[in-house]
Amino acid sequence: MRMAYGLHHPNSFDGASIRHFGRPDEASALLYYFFGAANGDQFSQAALGYRHTFGLGVPKSCWTAVSYYKPVAEAVVQAAVDAAKNTGPLGSTSGRGLPHVERIRLNVHANQGIKPDRQREVLQYYQYSADRGNIDAQTTVGTLLNFGTHGVSRDHAAAAHYLQRAAAAGSDEAMAHLGHMYGAGLGVPQDYEQALKYFKRSAAKQNPLGLYGLGYMYLAGKGVEQSHQTALKFFQQAAEHGDRDAHFYLGAMYMHVSGGGGGLLEARVNILLEFGW
Repeated sequence: MRMAYGLHHPNSFDGASIRHFGRPDEASALLYYFFGAANGDQFSQAALGYRHTFGLGVPKSCWTAVSYYKPVAEAVVQAAVDAAKNTGPLGSTSGRGLPHVERIRLNVHANQGIKPDRQREVLQYYQYSADRGNIDAQTTVGTLLNFGTHGVSRDHAAAAHYLQRAAAAGSDEAMAHLGHMYGAGLGVPQDYEQALKYFKRSAAKQNPLGLYGLGYMYLAGKGVEQSHQTALKFFQQAAEHGDRDAHFYLGAMYMHVSGGGGGLLEARVNILLEFGW
């Protein structure tokens, strides 16, 4: 990965941080990715899958991309199945559901050219707008604080503050995020009744994250009577609105015939959709 990002020179680093990016050595990066993938490294497999999808330094081939994505997807599905055998809050590491993993871009050019000073200015503007009552800014700032990304330190309590203001003003996206926070007890007391309330309000506006949240609650039987059929219904609606996590769970349900019927073919279709097909 350092080769792909141009961090292979000895002077790329100092004692505390990255000093600068050099010219990426794509040929060396591909060589290391290839041997890593051959040895079962899932990051290398995912990186090569992405590159073959778009023809980044390698021949563009969906079939080749699938061959690299497939073992990664199967490992993730198995992890979800193993996690579902336990009990715990939505998305928590203590049980049912996978821990939250922030998506990263595998595009080698995605993070080049970002100016930290400019990024801070934009974030300060959003926070200023949020404090003055802008609903979109409140939702954005709350989401950044919740996940701890784009240079913002994770602060669930502050995230809940901004998201509750946005939800009270009618933001269906903020409602969905609050549903997940109450379900997992992030920055607020764990409360499945509150989680269900926010998910229902968000789903009523056809928000995909809210629909996915309802599906997960019915799949896990948290705050509601467990129902695979009802979970399947909400996952399908969320997937139709583009939620990738819903596509993943549809694939997992079809693969393991967990109330959804079907079989391996449907699972693979949904796994492919999870990666952008």
